[in-house]
Amino acid sequence: MLSDQQALKLLLIIGASGSGKTSLAQALAKVCRSLTWVHPDGLMNTPNMQPEEILDRSLCWAEAQVSVSEVVLDCQIRPSAVEKVLEGHPVERCEIILLDCPHSVREQRLEARGWDGRDFGRIHRWAEMLRQESEEAGLTIFDSSVDSVGSIVDKIEQAGSGGLLPPGARQRIRRRQ
Repeated sequence: MLSDQQALKLLLIIGASGSGKTSLAQALAKVCRSLTWVHPDGLMNTPNMQPEEILDRSLCWAEAQVSVSEVVLDCQIRPSAVEKVLEGHPVERCEIILLDCPHSVREQRLEARGWDGRDFGRIHRWAEMLRQESEEAGLTIFDSSVDSVGSIVDKIEQAGSGGLLPPGARQRIRRRQ
């Protein structure tokens, strides 16, 4: 496990299926060499797990890696559930962004992946709930139908000054002492 000096800095990208979370996380890890991309779908059988368990297990994996201190993670989790999951993990800072898009764009993306549309109503409700919670929490929200992955990466990287997001756009959740 990491010592206090090696506490994780986490950039958590949330959003409903088809919003572009994985594409953005991948791109960020390529551009920002200090970031390690933790892809839950590559580590575990996520369809059978709750979002809180996915985040918890992903953090455990990152903690076990000796050279990992800055992590980008894409996950479908409610902003209100993140703080509880972070308890007990050595996370110095967690910055959350929501990646969203219009329902029609999401449907096109999911159909391209072979989804048949039966779950679209449920996914749209989930996306709306994530957006509402994110707005209420003051999180940074990007629309992946307007901003390309490259332009979002540029906006995040331009923030510089030791942070992963612009100072005015940060949502910090610190672990409890």
